[in-house]
Amino acid sequence: MEKTDHFADLKERIVLLEELQQTNKTELRQSFRNTVDSIRPFNLIKETIKDATESGPLKDNLINTAIGVSAGYLSKKIVTGGSKNIFTRLLGTIVMFGVTNLVSKNAETLKKLGADFMHFPGTQNDSETGKE
Repeated sequence: MEKTDHFADLKERIVLLEELQQTNKTELRQSFRNTVDSIRPFNLIKETIKDATESGPLKDNLINTAIGVSAGYLSKKIVTGGSKNIFTRLLGTIVMFGVTNLVSKNAETLKKLGADFMHFPGTQNDSETGKE
């Protein structure tokens, strides 16, 4: 009778170890999926942007740079149009870098001018009508 108790105890331990192995396997697979998901380029960029936008000065610099790059790209498109001429495209690239640099360095001034432009003459704002 003692042998059967040992065999039953051994079988029970084997079943418990197999369940533990299955649980560990499931956790390892989930951990692997999380790791792969976190190192995908899109997710890395998304997390970097999220971290950058949460900090004050870095957020302002990021916005100023984005405005500068957008203005530079737009100016290049205006200069080159759909031209295939290499000299026109080169001129467009030079203009793009110049405008990008100018706008990035003077973004705060341009933001103020843009805000002032929104209240250009001909519109009534609260200070002109006497309302507070």
